[in-house]
Amino acid sequence: MTPAATGAWNLHVDCAAPKLFSSEARKRQELPRQISTAAMAKNTSATKKATQAQKAALKGTNGKIQKKIRTTATFHRPSTLKLARTPKYPRKSVPHAPRLDEFKVIVNPLNTESAMKKIEENNTLVFICDIKANKYQIKVSERVSQSASWVERR
Repeated sequence: MTPAATGAWNLHVDCAAPKLFSSEARKRQELPRQISTAAMAKNTSATKKATQAQKAALKGTNGKIQKKIRTTATFHRPSTLKLARTPKYPRKSVPHAPRLDEFKVIVNPLNTESAMKKIEENNTLVFICDIKANKYQIKVSERVSQSASWVERR
């Protein structure tokens, strides 16, 4: 017969550490500590979190996505970020001079018979103006020309 069949190997003899029976000896001997109720509650909440994390890992991250409700039949691409331009160098080396300043608006005074009649009867001056000028530009240039002529007369 083998020792396994007789049960000779099932005996366990602990020869490494002698058993201590006094209370001081038991204190020195490592005994399993009792876990407090707060620690147990903390442990249960930790296990709950762990099980929730495990379930989430099994489900994946796409579990809670809801489909967007479409209100129209046509699809428009979403508007994206539009950054302001930051050029490396100016495209024009020098900005051009103003095309229509106070001195280019009024070309010359008109001195025909009808214009002279307006000057005498209505006390009105008649000028030939640039075709691109508007009323306000003509008004400003006329004031500038009057102030310049007043300076010349003095």
